[in-house]
Amino acid sequence: MKICFWIGNAYYRKAGTNKIVCTVANELVKNHDVSILVSQSNECESVFKYDERIKIEKLQAANFVYRKSKKSPIGLKQSFIRMINNKTGFFNNPQRYKVAKKAFYPEKYTTLLETFLLSKDYDVIIATGSEILWLAVLAENLTSKTKVFGWQHNNYKSYVSRKNVLFWKKEELLKRYIPKLDKLIVLNPYDKIAYLQNLGLKKVDFIGNPLTIKSSIKTNANNKQFIFVGRLSNQKGVDFLIDSFAFFCQHNNDWKLVVVGDGTERFRNRLIRRTWHRNVQDRVRFVGFTSDVLKYYLESSIYLMTSRYEGWGLVVTEAMQLGLPVIAYDIVPMEYLIDHSENGLIVGQFNTRRYAAAMLKLANDYEMRLKMSESAIKKSEDFSLEKIISEWEKCFVN
Repeated sequence: MKICFWIGNAYYRKAGTNKIVCTVANELVKNHDVSILVSQSNECESVFKYDERIKIEKLQAANFVYRKSKKSPIGLKQSFIRMINNKTGFFNNPQRYKVAKKAFYPEKYTTLLETFLLSKDYDVIIATGSEILWLAVLAENLTSKTKVFGWQHNNYKSYVSRKNVLFWKKEELLKRYIPKLDKLIVLNPYDKIAYLQNLGLKKVDFIGNPLTIKSSIKTNANNKQFIFVGRLSNQKGVDFLIDSFAFFCQHNNDWKLVVVGDGTERFRNRLIRRTWHRNVQDRVRFVGFTSDVLKYYLESSIYLMTSRYEGWGLVVTEAMQLGLPVIAYDIVPMEYLIDHSENGLIVGQFNTRRYAAAMLKLANDYEMRLKMSESAIKKSEDFSLEKIISEWEKCFVN
């Protein structure tokens, strides 16, 4: 079977989408012909190691997904329509959606993309991120033998409700074109319900993300260290993390926090200043991006998830596989991943003092940590690579 993952610019990022696509593609290529469609870029190759049997297709036409305004009359008109829609949603309705379609998905580029995809004669095309709606627009012009899937990597609200991002003010286009896909794959049952209820989409299913770490060595749950792994950004709630740890430190003198991941220098410096303002600078360590994240997981005893929103939470299942109980806010899809009081604790959204209280509860009870650690390891088996690949294989043939 010829399978193409269309991931665009994500290929060049240290992002969860790229990491998961790499993991799934590397497994599928054992039995299938796999390609990755990316935009052309001057950036270096992917930070994640794709199997050498996988074809990396770099297509100039794919760059239009990340377009800049054109100076031609047509380009300026399209840019103006996009700007008006992004600000007011004027074209986001049954009467004007065709105008929005022409501005967001110009015929020149859809033709180039169609020609490329048809020439490759793929059996399955899977688009992620912004490319999902592009593929939906192209779908009816592809051959009937080609199955087309959208693969969402964040939650419903982050796709449709974040200003000027992804499907902002494009609900009408979603209603019109996503049904042309053979299926929209989301990461959790809650987002499946959201698409069904809010947009009336019926061909929606969910497949979780597979574990990307597998180790026979587990944490002993006895090290007095919390760990956070992720991009240093507003989404990941690292400000909540530092504030909660500061409250925690008012009642504890020995536990430390290690922060693994990077972001912009400006944001990182802001977080470092925050640790100084909260007087916890000597107990928080920023280690940046590392390929040896396993080392830091195993040195820690509790994982802290502080995101404002997620579609999945790959770091949660990674941590659980290594035996770390998880503390998280009550966001989608933590209730699906964490069994409260069994393998972790779920706290009301963004209450940093209650989050700190949960930290104290686990930090002060080694027996509870040990019990949750065992439960976390067992829970993580639900997300093994073998099980997730089996779900994808079923998708391809059904």
